Amino acid sequence: MTPNLKTLRRLALGALVLTAALFVTAAGARSLAAPVSSSAPTIEGKLVAGLTITASNGLWINSPTKFTYQWLRCDKLGAHCNAIAGETSASHTLTSTDLDRTMIVLVTASNSDGSSGPVNSKPSVLVSAATAPKNKVPPSIVGEALTVLWRFARALEEARRGETTDFEARPEYSITIENDRVRIVRRRRGTPIDRIVSELMIQVNSAWGSELAQSGTAAIYRVQDAGKVRMSTVAAGHAGLGVESYAWASSPLRRYVDLVNQRQLLALARGETPPYRANEEALLAAMRDFESAHDAYGEFQRNMERYWCLRWLIQENVATVPATVIRESLARFDELPLVTRVPSLPALDPGTRVELAVSGIDLLDLTLRCEFKRRLDASG
Repeated sequence: MTPNLKTLRRLALGALVLTAALFVTAAGARSLAAPVSSSAPTIEGKLVAGLTITASNGLWINSPTKFTYQWLRCDKLGAHCNAIAGETSASHTLTSTDLDRTMIVLVTASNSDGSSGPVNSKPSVLVSAATAPKNKVPPSIVGEALTVLWRFARALEEARRGETTDFEARPEYSITIENDRVRIVRRRRGTPIDRIVSELMIQVNSAWGSELAQSGTAAIYRVQDAGKVRMSTVAAGHAGLGVESYAWASSPLRRYVDLVNQRQLLALARGETPPYRANEEALLAAMRDFESAHDAYGEFQRNMERYWCLRWLIQENVATVPATVIRESLARFDELPLVTRVPSLPALDPGTRVELAVSGIDLLDLTLRCEFKRRLDASG
């Protein structure tokens, strides 16, 4: 059947309407594809007169291809803003006119489908003036002062120990990991600066400990007898340091016990009633809590060092190591912060150097097997 002219006209009109609808829909879709901000712009750089700050565009959807900028100068609260003439690039150099004002940047994004409206950053902090460095303390030569302190430290050590010795302290180590490789380096100890600081801390803690003990003021002491170090509320000697009493009080920012003792010292100096009394539960609880935390920290530190030492032994494919005997069946590695039991170790004097065979490293249990191979002493 051949369609008549009227039918053809209706079909043509329908096609025209459909085409127009599709065109309008496409145009609407294109208008929705203009950039839209998903995270506001920010201002990068120091807000100091003479320096340059930069606009960070923030985050956008619909793939912007171009950004334009306008810098605004506002009051201290980020209000009453005025556009700065000619400042339409991504950066702005702060001037004296900007002093004590806040800055805002407007960012507009565009692509082939259109552009966004301007999106503003948060107001910046106040712009400040550049200040030249000012000397507060006259220059001085510190060499002579350090020499005096060194002599003083040596005298303190001699008074404690009966003589001064250039002892070699037990080594400490720095452990670093770079590109998944472990590096363990011995850290030098016993330098003049180390010994000056150490002696001054021992002096102040022992002097304050003696003052607390002699006045009958309750305190927490660090004591050592029979080789064992412990905390106590009863003043007693510290054999390792060679002092009659020793109370941690010099580092209240890192040890709570020091804060407790300083509170007692301040009350004593002011003639006030001390915050803590002897055998008071609060004082005993502070001591117990500190000991628990101190022991937990020490255990964590030892396990951490042990893990990285074992990792290093695996990394370097170490089969034998030099070590030094501590006591029966116990030895310390010479170049690592690692102490281990050696069941096959013969009866040797402490301090004897030996060679150990290493095997069976377990990183989960933090264990390894060590076997005695031979003595390294010239007499061996």
